[in-house]
Amino acid sequence: MEAATHNGTRQERQAAAAEMARAVLDRDQARHDLDALIKLKSTGAASGSEVAAAQERLDNAEASLRASDRSANGRYSSAEVARAQAALADAEANLDAAKQVVAQTSIHAPVAERSIA
Repeated sequence: MEAATHNGTRQERQAAAAEMARAVLDRDQARHDLDALIKLKSTGAASGSEVAAAQERLDNAEASLRASDRSANGRYSSAEVARAQAALADAEANLDAAKQVVAQTSIHAPVAERSIA
C-alpha cells in the first residue's frame, strides 16, 4: 500500500530520481549545444541543418524530461490507489473474521482413563 501512495517503492523512487537527473543533464547539454551552433551559424561555421538537428535533440530531451517527470510523480493513477486501498480493506476484514473463528474454536483432546491403585 505504501508503494501505491508514495509513487512506488523506495528503490523505484530512487531510480526515477536518477532518471530525472539524467534527463535534466541531457536537456541542459542539448540547450548548450544548440546555443553554440546558433552562434557558429551566425559566423558561417555551422549550417542550418546542424542547427535544426540540435533543435530536434533539444526538443527530444525536453520531451524525455517531461515523460520522466510524469513517471516519477504519477506512477499510480488514483483508480489504482483506490483498488489497492479496497484490496487492503478486504484483506483486513478477512483477517478479522479469521481471528474471530479462531477465538470461538475450542479444541478437545481425548483423556485416557487412569485408575488409581
